[in-house]
Amino acid sequence: MSADALPSEKLRAAVEAVLPGVTAYVERTVPFGEARVWSVHEGDRVVAWLKRHRHKDKARRERRAYRTWLPGLSGTPRLLLAPEDLPASLLFEHVPGERADQATLTAAEELEVFRQLGRFLAALHAVPVDTTDELPLEEALPERCEAWTERAAGIVDDDLIDAVREMFAAPLPPGLVRVPCHRDLQLHNVMVERTTDGLVVRVLDFGQSRADCWLADLVKLFQLPEEVSPGLFRALLEGYGRRLGRGEAEVLVRLRALHGLATWVWSADHGDRRGLRLGRRILEHALDAWTPEDLRGASAVGHPGAGSGEEA
Repeated sequence: MSADALPSEKLRAAVEAVLPGVTAYVERTVPFGEARVWSVHEGDRVVAWLKRHRHKDKARRERRAYRTWLPGLSGTPRLLLAPEDLPASLLFEHVPGERADQATLTAAEELEVFRQLGRFLAALHAVPVDTTDELPLEEALPERCEAWTERAAGIVDDDLIDAVREMFAAPLPPGLVRVPCHRDLQLHNVMVERTTDGLVVRVLDFGQSRADCWLADLVKLFQLPEEVSPGLFRALLEGYGRRLGRGEAEVLVRLRALHGLATWVWSADHGDRRGLRLGRRILEHALDAWTPEDLRGASAVGHPGAGSGEEA
C-alpha cells in the first residue's frame, strides 16, 4: 500500500495509542467526499473508522456536535478520539449493521427505521443550544437564498433562479427557531442493525451540523418525494411526536428548493454529473410543489395525506 493511501504517521500513532491492536488501515473515501475515511482493522475485524476532514469548518462542526449535543443521546457511534493537535481528524467506533440505503428491509422494517429516525431527531432537536450569535431564521434563510442564487448565475437556468428568489421573497411563518440539526440526514448516513430485540438505528456523520430550522433534517430524506413511500413520512413524524403544520409545509418546500439549487451549483463546481441531474430534479420538483396561495400539508412532500394541514 502506498504511503499516500495511509493516514499520516502522526495520526496513526494517535489512533494506536487508543487501539494498540491495530493491524491495518483501508481507505474508504468516496468520490467527491469532503473527508478522507479509513476503516481501522485488528486482524480480520473492523474496529473503528477514521475520518480526516478536508475542510476545517466541517471538522469543527462534527467535534461540536459530539461534545455538546450528542452526549446523553443514543443512536450514534461513540467518538473514540479527537486529537487537539490534529483538529481535522476524528476516530469513531465501528457499529454493526448495514447502511440503510443498502439494506434489504421489509415494508414494516422501513417504517420502523423512519420512526426511530423521528425519535432521534426529536431528542436531538430538544438539546438546548446557544443561538445568541446567530441571525434569526427569518433573516438567515433569505440571506442563504441570496448567496446560492448569486453562485447559481451562469450555471442554473435564469427562470429557475428567479423562481427560487420569489419563494424566499414571501414572508416566512412566525415562530421559526434554531435547534441542533444534523443537516445531512439521508439513508447512506444511517446504519441499521438487526438484533434479537429488533432493529437498532444509528446516525452517522455530523460534519454539516449546525443550529438550524428543524425541517432542515427532513429535506434530504424526502428530497425526491415520488421515490419515497408516503407512509415513511408519516412514520417519521409519528416517531418525532408532532404533525407538520401548513406553515411548516411551506417552509419545507422552500428548503427543498434551496437544497436542489445548492446541489446543482456544488455539483457543477466539482464536476459531479450525477449531482447535476439530481439537483435539477430536486429543484424542479420543489417548484412544482410550491403553491403558497392554497398550500396544503401534502404539498410539502408531494403525497396526499403527508401533512395534517394543522399548525403543530
